[in-house]
Amino acid sequence: MKLHTYNPFRSVAGLLLLSLLVWQCGRNSQDTGVLPAPVPAFATTISPLNPLRVSFANTSGQARTFFWNFGDGTGTSQLATPTYTYRRAGTYRVRLVASGDGGAANVVQNVVITAPPEPVANFTMAINDAVTPLRVAFTNTTTNGASYSWDFGVSNVASDTSNVLNPSFDFPQSGLYTVRLTARSLANIFTNVKQFNVLVIRPADLAGTAAAGRTWLYDRTRGLSFDDGGSFSSQKSCELNDEFTFFPDLRYATDNKGDEIKFPDCVSVAARPVTTWALSRMAPDRFSLTIGSGSYLGDPTTNLTYVITNLTPTSLAITAAFGFGPANYRMVPK
Repeated sequence: MKLHTYNPFRSVAGLLLLSLLVWQCGRNSQDTGVLPAPVPAFATTISPLNPLRVSFANTSGQARTFFWNFGDGTGTSQLATPTYTYRRAGTYRVRLVASGDGGAANVVQNVVITAPPEPVANFTMAINDAVTPLRVAFTNTTTNGASYSWDFGVSNVASDTSNVLNPSFDFPQSGLYTVRLTARSLANIFTNVKQFNVLVIRPADLAGTAAAGRTWLYDRTRGLSFDDGGSFSSQKSCELNDEFTFFPDLRYATDNKGDEIKFPDCVSVAARPVTTWALSRMAPDRFSLTIGSGSYLGDPTTNLTYVITNLTPTSLAITAAFGFGPANYRMVPK
């Protein structure tokens, strides 16, 4: 039988030789620059509150720095996980360049941005003329709206606005008010405005509160005009000096001041009896005014249809329908 002898020095030498070979292989690998290349990748999330805003989740590997091009011609970033807001809807080619010890690589993805539908503002009004001050309840009928702002058109009053969906508002005094509703889409991307005029009439502003009532005269600066081109200046003096009195108890009187005697060119007008007056809302921005039989307002013609288009504590605007077209009266308190 042949015996094998163990030489420990030979084993140690073998181990040293093997270690040297492994070290040399690693050195050669480093010298040739063979390192793991970056692997760029990302995912996107579109904000539910703003459909133009995108969050980018960077899932790249083997990378230390990044460069983003968001594909709209202006937006870039060097953040690892940026958020970007586009200006409009569209499809954008987003490029991510990832760089690391193993070089640089890029990836491109399409990001589809869909804008919300544009709002169409609209509203209706429920007007309670029996309440003082006049109260109007507004019902918002807007489509595709996300937020709203109301302006009730009262000058120099900071509290004439609201952001609620269906507001009510008390108008402080007689007047023609422009109510404006602004509807906005998500993130205020789109806006749309709707407005209506609301005529508020307090009977006290027309007829006063005292037994003597309230008397109205022509505003001589712009008291009368016609849609056919005629004007106040062409009217005879006997028509300019008439007085028209409304009483709180719904009586009405016309006083022609006897001008048919003072001014011979005027047609003689017999004294008018005391009669009645009544208001009825025709539309949000106008009232019909009924003068009782035998009397008139603005012109010595009875049984006319009168429409009040504005009333403030210091002015009254009325139209009357003649055969040739409407006459427009502007009056002031006596």
